[in-house]
Amino acid sequence: KQWYQRRVAITAGSAGATSCSLCPIGSYSPAGATSCSSCPAGSYANSTGTDQCTLCPAGTYQSQEGQGSCVPCTQGYYNALTGQTVCTACAAGSYSDSAGQVSCSACRAGSYASSTGTAQCALCPRGQYSAAQGSTACASCPAGSV
Repeated sequence: KQWYQRRVAITAGSAGATSCSLCPIGSYSPAGATSCSSCPAGSYANSTGTDQCTLCPAGTYQSQEGQGSCVPCTQGYYNALTGQTVCTACAAGSYSDSAGQVSCSACRAGSYASSTGTAQCALCPRGQYSAAQGSTACASCPAGSV
């Protein structure tokens, strides 16, 4: 009985209520509360009758309050921390080629990413090169070489 009372909110929110209702998905009610509250952005509640919200895991985000799940970061973006409301674009010279990433990878030598939010590095064209990882551009081969 204590468990049930702790995980529900009083329907009427006033004295004399005859029943209790479980808080809906996306909301919570701590012990002693008289109403349900929406989970804040960056968190979620994926079941009814929750007494606290869960922070979105790394690699995901939730920009709206009152949600039942988090959204994976899209390709070209990442999130290293929990409880985030947005994902961060990969820096130029790096990429993330799948959703839900917690970090970006540096472009390999011979490739580059000139802008932020890149899902895939481009290969240096003929007559150009990049010798280092994490390049944002390719350099032209010196005279006498290709």
